[in-house]
Amino acid sequence: MFFSVLVYSNIIKSNVLRLILLIFLASCESEYKAHSHQLLDQFLFNCSKITSATVEINRVLPSGGKESIKKLFEFSELTSPKSVLKTMCVAKVERNFKVRANRLEMYNLGKTYNAKIKLNFSDSQSIKLYFGRTTPDSFGQYVKIEKTLSFTSLYRPTIEVLIVPAYHLNAVAAEVIE
Repeated sequence: MFFSVLVYSNIIKSNVLRLILLIFLASCESEYKAHSHQLLDQFLFNCSKITSATVEINRVLPSGGKESIKKLFEFSELTSPKSVLKTMCVAKVERNFKVRANRLEMYNLGKTYNAKIKLNFSDSQSIKLYFGRTTPDSFGQYVKIEKTLSFTSLYRPTIEVLIVPAYHLNAVAAEVIE
């Protein structure tokens, strides 16, 4: 009888600890819902509260070498985010899917990427958008928004990959490379 009370007590403690861990991890999860997309056919991010953007474009040169161009843009009443980010401010997510973290290189979204845009917002939050290769039809582009891993992805880490029209990044790249 005493043994069964101890076992039952340990099971309760174990379940309480799991619940506390689950609540802690859920509260640490950050998906930047205030500034980035939540559903399909919504804007990729909200341009209205952006204070600055750092744009990094990685490109392959005709000689076969690689070049990285990085440029910082500060926004004020005189310069709006739309003047630099162009159509990116109205980019809508066409499709999204989840992939295992170890498969991001298939989309050029791992250690290598085509472009990275870090957006800083007026509420002191920031997000990083990584742009990978274009889709097989060349109309779309794979995008990853950097966010904290959630408790559901600790065991089998998955990352959400978005697809937006490729011309959005092309317009920003033209502004940076000029």
